[in-house]
Amino acid sequence: MSVLRWIFTGLSRTSVWVWFSRRILSKWTLRIMGYPETALKRYADIVSIVMNRDKYDVLAFCTCDRKTPVAMLIKMITGDRFSHAGIIVNPTTVYDSRSGGVAFRNLLETVAQADDFAIVKFRLKGKEMAADYRRDIERYLGRDYDFTQELGGKSLYCSELIYMLLRGRVEEEVQARFFHGQRGFSPGDVYNSGTVVFDHNPTGVKK
Repeated sequence: MSVLRWIFTGLSRTSVWVWFSRRILSKWTLRIMGYPETALKRYADIVSIVMNRDKYDVLAFCTCDRKTPVAMLIKMITGDRFSHAGIIVNPTTVYDSRSGGVAFRNLLETVAQADDFAIVKFRLKGKEMAADYRRDIERYLGRDYDFTQELGGKSLYCSELIYMLLRGRVEEEVQARFFHGQRGFSPGDVYNSGTVVFDHNPTGVKK
């Protein structure tokens, strides 16, 4: 276990970490250098995938703005390629949890702010599960962001939101794992749990 991950395991549960994350880290989005190598040139392909999905398909997205300090910290802790994840609702809208909480946001802006952008497909287990999924989308709307990064509780971090929406409701296995003693579900777990139907990786780097 690296020193950074060991520190985070203990620090993430403290009020000091929550304050720092909410007041400083979440607002520190300045890139160290250059602009993101986005998937905007392939945006028509993204829209086509969204428009042509089956009614029981759920499309999650995974992103990473590689040159921001926040993304670098998350990647160092999880060891994953991605630092954020959410749900694509329609060709213009995503649903995710960020520092401002769970909300509907703009798909085009989400694509434009990231180097890596992937779409991962999951399959709901029929009409009843689809209804439960839609109900919880409304129920979780407005929830606070979970700065402790732990599964459980009312607040939700980005990939925890996906875990809560999909576990037991989709044909794919959506399973939490332990990150150095802390149970969680990361954006990388979202990517690895479903079927990847779109993947923009400008650097070719897997992590």
